[in-house]
Amino acid sequence: MPSWSMMLTDPIGNGWYRGQILIGAEIVYIQFQQPVLTHGAGFAPSIKYLFEGTHKIRPYVIFSGGPFYTDLAGQIPEQSGRFNFVLTAGGGISWFLTPQMSLNAGYRFQHISNAQTSYPNVGLNASLPFLGFSLYF
Repeated sequence: MPSWSMMLTDPIGNGWYRGQILIGAEIVYIQFQQPVLTHGAGFAPSIKYLFEGTHKIRPYVIFSGGPFYTDLAGQIPEQSGRFNFVLTAGGGISWFLTPQMSLNAGYRFQHISNAQTSYPNVGLNASLPFLGFSLYF
């Protein structure tokens, strides 16, 4: 999922929790394969806390949420409408290869529901381990 972020603060805190706050946004795309092949897409503003860590290894936590459209409505009992919201919480580690590039590995928990805009509002939950890379400008 492509994302953009920018540093909001200089390093804050002392000790193990010293780090920086980033704000950003992600484009969310999901392909559902069971029980039917279908898709979903959305946009999610995010807030991330990047711990200082070591020179090359920096852990982080991230939270994001925003509107999400899917054509699952009526095809599964959990989804009654096409308009939903996606909420994500997770963490990971960035391994800096250079000051401008890092490899990332982590885990995210994702929840998709309609926030009571239609009935039922059971929602869908997913566990998402991931690998990726980041470029810094």
